Amino acid sequence: IHLIRVTNSFFKSYLISNGIKKEKIVQIPIAVDTKKFKYQKNKNHYRKKFNLPINKILIGSFHKDGVGWGYGEKPKMIKGPDIFIKTLISLSRKIGKNKLHIVLTSPARGYLKKKLKQQKIPYTHYYPVEKKNIPLYFNCLDYYLITSRDEGGPRGMFEAMACGVPVISTLVGHAHDHIKNNYNGYKSPIGDYDALSKNIIKLIKNPKLKKKIIKNSIKTAKKNNINNHQHYWNKFKKKLINSI
Repeated sequence: IHLIRVTNSFFKSYLISNGIKKEKIVQIPIAVDTKKFKYQKNKNHYRKKFNLPINKILIGSFHKDGVGWGYGEKPKMIKGPDIFIKTLISLSRKIGKNKLHIVLTSPARGYLKKKLKQQKIPYTHYYPVEKKNIPLYFNCLDYYLITSRDEGGPRGMFEAMACGVPVISTLVGHAHDHIKNNYNGYKSPIGDYDALSKNIIKLIKNPKLKKKIIKNSIKTAKKNNINNHQHYWNKFKKKLINSI
């Protein structure tokens, strides 16, 4: 192997600590297309378009978290669907289930849907989906929740940020390098569902802070736009050629 591409500093440090020479590692984040994923001011317009409730807090999760490509009743634990449910239970105890609505996309969400039904937390699952609608689904949301135990990105983090949706995440993937608490989102220890729910409540109670998070999230996404990442790949190609 001449070069290894990683998406975040956590994986880079992990490889170095396990004997890979740092000269062989190139860190390139997963970029976002900010021409497709962008902030739309009128959330209610898109909520009406997709038959979503206007007067509820909409929390999104757009990645696959079940094993296989079928219904997905068996959870893919690395994606933390169990943590997701615990976070929502913690949140609903504080603000009430009747104020929440969960928005899901992607296949194999069976485990999560089953748990949401058991907890009587309302949700909408869009699948299959037209790709052109995904940025609009993001624009319907109040918060994007990532509860994974491990991640390369995920891709949805920058997509949510680009659409002006505050990201509440466990300390995985891009959160290590690109989320700063109280600035452009929140990152919490893996598995700490109470901290995740408290961060959502913090923004619910403080609209001014939420506005700041939205503004800085969009800035962060623009820095990680596809066009701005071209220099990473140019450097990668040059380094690869020199290493052969």
